[in-house]
Amino acid sequence: MGKITKENKMIKQKIIAFAISLIIFSSINNVVNAKTWNFENIGKTKLPEAISIDEGEQKTLSFEKFGGIKEFFIHSGATSGHYYTMTYNKPPHYSYGWATSQVLGSPYLLENNLYEYKNAPIEEKFDAIAHDLNLKIAQNNALYKNQNPLKKIKRNKNYCWEGTFSIPRYEKGIVYNEEYQLVLQHDKYQIYLGIVCYDGDIRDMKNIVSDILVKREFK
Repeated sequence: MGKITKENKMIKQKIIAFAISLIIFSSINNVVNAKTWNFENIGKTKLPEAISIDEGEQKTLSFEKFGGIKEFFIHSGATSGHYYTMTYNKPPHYSYGWATSQVLGSPYLLENNLYEYKNAPIEEKFDAIAHDLNLKIAQNNALYKNQNPLKKIKRNKNYCWEGTFSIPRYEKGIVYNEEYQLVLQHDKYQIYLGIVCYDGDIRDMKNIVSDILVKREFK
């Protein structure tokens, strides 16, 4: 009996050790996954410790009149939308933001009076959408530093339109500055729009989000 008990004890210890190793491995793996964000069609990128991003549409007062962020982009003609909730947690600051990626194809061109570019070369179509976005952003009382909100730049051998702007929102006599960073890019076949929106009153956020987007891997 004693021999059997010893063997059972050894087996039990091995099982416990194996279970612990699995838990540790799983925890490490989850941390790695949590710090890598696959921003659909925009690129895979690393997240800093203070930022976490989860799948799902974020509710925001700014888009309430449109029925929400998702409804706004559906009605604008964008397709294949992906939506994310962003959390910033760095005491004493704690705030929510959101992100989305969209495909801007023929339905978008039709809804935004750009259908004449349907059969145009991708780069011409790409630039036409960017110029239209610049006009719409400016007409929405946005604040930005450069001549236009979006600027065409070369990143990783590809041209993108990128920019930052803020739109003040007034609620009960308080001004809330919602800041947006936009990325417009293409893969020679389709055009993609990426947006990250966050609390513009937190100074660090602009640099943090900019760093996240600059370091994205997009083929």
